[in-house]
Amino acid sequence: MKVYEVELKQESPFLISGITSESRFLKHSFESINGFTIRGALLTYISKELGKEVKEEVKNPSMIFHPAYLKLKGVVSRPLHPLLLSCKLCKGRDKIFPLINRIEDINKFDINRASKIVCKKGHMYAITPVKGLAVKLDGAYYKVSFIYQPFDFVAINKYLKSSEIGMLFGYLAVLPVNKDGEQNVFIGKMIDTQERLEKMLNEEEFELNIGRGKSKGFGRFKAKLKPLDDYINKREKAIRETLKKTGGVLVLRALSPSFGLDIGDDGVITSNLTLEFDATPYMLYEGKNYIVTGIQTISGFSLKVAHGGLPKPRITGAEAGSLFFYNIPEEKAREVAMRELTGFGPMSYGGLNILEVMEDV
Repeated sequence: MKVYEVELKQESPFLISGITSESRFLKHSFESINGFTIRGALLTYISKELGKEVKEEVKNPSMIFHPAYLKLKGVVSRPLHPLLLSCKLCKGRDKIFPLINRIEDINKFDINRASKIVCKKGHMYAITPVKGLAVKLDGAYYKVSFIYQPFDFVAINKYLKSSEIGMLFGYLAVLPVNKDGEQNVFIGKMIDTQERLEKMLNEEEFELNIGRGKSKGFGRFKAKLKPLDDYINKREKAIRETLKKTGGVLVLRALSPSFGLDIGDDGVITSNLTLEFDATPYMLYEGKNYIVTGIQTISGFSLKVAHGGLPKPRITGAEAGSLFFYNIPEEKAREVAMRELTGFGPMSYGGLNILEVMEDV
């Protein structure tokens, strides 16, 4: 098994649209570049640009792609989680603050106190949950946001060689720079469990097209794969240290939509919020070992069916940023490090159920 860091430098506006009811206006809908999006872009590049065979990887996937998150001031952003709150009246470094000051305090955390919290300046009735992305710099949390720009295009009927009524399309895309004028760089991981990649791809740097609007110049990224040597041993050591601090309480933060699956007597598959993980749930309240940032629905389409494809069942799970809590002995730190890479449930090969151990609030 080989572990790679995936670096994606954005070269042009891009957008990845979610479920939409209006096909003539598309807007960027995600805060990270999902693992399944990176997977599709890379396999398309290998197949179409390099002319290499990818059927085996498509039929029997062995590569796991983590979501890629925006890098800001040298720090890779992470989804905000439910242990962070925001004050409507504060600004700057005091606006976002944690419910607990250190990860060591997690086993003393009482969720019932959350409604009674005030900010550092004592503002009452001004506290609200916060969602999105953030980086932690010098002990303070700063929210990360994209710069958006609308684009309008007129489509041309290839038979009439002219435009028609109703063929105006709009896009709301992410520009390739942030508010500081820096180029957007996204960082993720790729795990090659059967070491197939070297046979298909010899280049360390190449160009990928990600998202919608390739013909309009959207979605151009410079991609770079960097091997991460001795990664599992390093993560095992870090996880052991974290478990010592928390007294054996493991906090997992979702980096992608996360869920379990139930199969009923009638064969119908439904999703739940129970991860496939051999550890004792650490209950926070009313028999629940998780706090979610929200619920997200995911769906796909089969491309082998005519007339636009056949919709597949939608799966509902916890949004990125959601937290899952477990009691686990220190000796299982290596297993946890492996699961960080390979996923904590079904469909990890599709970039889902990717979680990481939270070492700091």
